[in-house]
This record gives sequence, structure tokens and C-alpha cells, in this order.
Amino acid sequence: MPEATAHNKINQREALEIASLILAMCRMPEYEDSTMGVISMVGTDQAVVIDTILRKRLTVSEYKKRRILCGNASQFQGDERDVILLSLVNSPAGKPLHLLQRDEAKKVFNVASSRACNQLWVVHSLDPDRDLKAGDLRYKLIKHAQDPAGLRKKTIVKEEVFKSDLQRSVFKELQGRKYQVLLNFELGLRTIDIVAQDDERRRLAIQCDGDCVKTEEDLLLEMEYYMTLRRLNWDIFQLRSTEYYTDPEKTIKRLLGRLKNAAIAPNRKEPGEPETVSADLCEMVLKKANNIRARWNEPIKPLPIKNEALKN
Repeated sequence: MPEATAHNKINQREALEIASLILAMCRMPEYEDSTMGVISMVGTDQAVVIDTILRKRLTVSEYKKRRILCGNASQFQGDERDVILLSLVNSPAGKPLHLLQRDEAKKVFNVASSRACNQLWVVHSLDPDRDLKAGDLRYKLIKHAQDPAGLRKKTIVKEEVFKSDLQRSVFKELQGRKYQVLLNFELGLRTIDIVAQDDERRRLAIQCDGDCVKTEEDLLLEMEYYMTLRRLNWDIFQLRSTEYYTDPEKTIKRLLGRLKNAAIAPNRKEPGEPETVSADLCEMVLKKANNIRARWNEPIKPLPIKNEALKN
């Protein structure tokens, strides 16, 4: 079976795969009220192709109910959907693709990867270890989707991953008070310094500011990330180093008050692993999508799709 190829910024196999996945989800009770969006990571031509397929295969009422939007990352700025499917579009070229890591590309990937409220699906035609270089943004995104819990598994227990003395002090303080805390919690392609949560999944994002020098670009990216978190209904507590080191007791008291207001109480349980889309549900979606494509007379081998659940 030939590999998927991108021609004029269109990857037909990825387009069919994504369209069939959305149709499959629309027919499953697990996605009964879910809204959906598709982001093309290379131009808008791919999004137009996918949208054309969906408009042909879905009723007008279903299309509107799902608030389907197909476009590029900029068209999703300030917007989100319950389920987002990303199409990387690029196809293998016989050697590693040109390295993608410029600042402008980082902004695009940050926006694209943070538009999902519940699930992010990454559909691609690449073997990341063969077709991409280690620092490539596409490589990072695929690897993150393959194992969204990977970084968290490492950061929960290793002290050397603390980004600052302030982060270490606050984390240890809350841990000592028996709060369930997660360190460097990944959401999209960035991380929240500390997340305090309880068994009911009530969460408070704690950002430790001012303990290190930040560039203007860092500050802009941070502001965009805060806006994304608020759109996803995250409660954010910003803790400044000047405040903490001037009066640690008062600052911690203020933080504890915020936790109380959020109904987050201490407990003695160890932090749980982040939830991901269950293997059974993923398999059900893929199987139904394959059956749908078979009825389209498209005998295409499934692409390597990865998904992540974003529980808020």
C-alpha cells in the first residue's frame, strides 16, 4: 500500500481519515453533545477538502449541532471545540523534513494544540523517528500525543525538574500539607507550574512568577497561555516571588484560602495519573471510521493516529 502523499498542501488520505473519524463520533453516544473542529497545520486547502467531505456526508442539522469548523490555527484563535482533530498534512520525503521550530511556528502549534476542551487527535502520515528531526515541532507534537503522560510521570517524583526555587518551595509546602499536587502539568505544548486537585477533579492552576528573568517573547506566550487556560475554565492563582519572599506565611495563607474557596481539601492519596481517552473508546472510534470509509469504497490503510484527553 503506497504511503500517503501531500500534493499542493493537500493530503487526501488524512482528509478521508479525519472526515470518517468525525462521522464515527457523530454516531456514538459517547460524543452525543460534543462539538468538533479540524485544524490543518499546512495552509487551508486541506481544511477545505475535509469540510467539503463533511458537508456532503452530514445533514445540515448535524453539522450545525456539532459547530464544525475546519480551518487553520489562526481561524481558531479565541475559539475552541470539545474535540479537535489536527491534520499535519506533510508526507515522507525519503529523508528528514526541514526542521520546523521558528518562533512563528511555535505560536501556531501552541494555538492549534490548545483548542481542544476534551480530546485532541493528531492525524499524520509520518514516522517521527525517520521523517523528523528531534527538535522539530511536529516531532514534539506526535511524541506528546503518543504518550501525553510521559513528562508528568517523570516530573512528579524528580526534584531536579523544578524550574525555580519558588516553585520548589510552594510545591513542597502544599505537599507537606497533604494536598494532591502535580508538578509541571502539561496542557497543550506548555506546562502549568503546579496543579492542586482533589478526587472530584476540582483544580487550581498555580503559576510561580518573577523568580527568573523572562524575555518579552516569553511574557507574550505566557499571556496567551493564561488566556487559553481561562477559556478552558481553569482557575488560576498567580504567586509572585516578591510577595512570597517578603512574607511567606501570609502568601501561603492566601493560597490556602483560594484552595478552600475552590473546595479543594488536603487528602492522603497519591496523585493519580492523568486520564487519557480509553483504549476501548479509541478502538471503537477507529473501527467505526474504518467501516464508514469502506462504504465509501476507499480501501485505505489507517494512518497512525494519536489522541489525548484534556480533562478540565
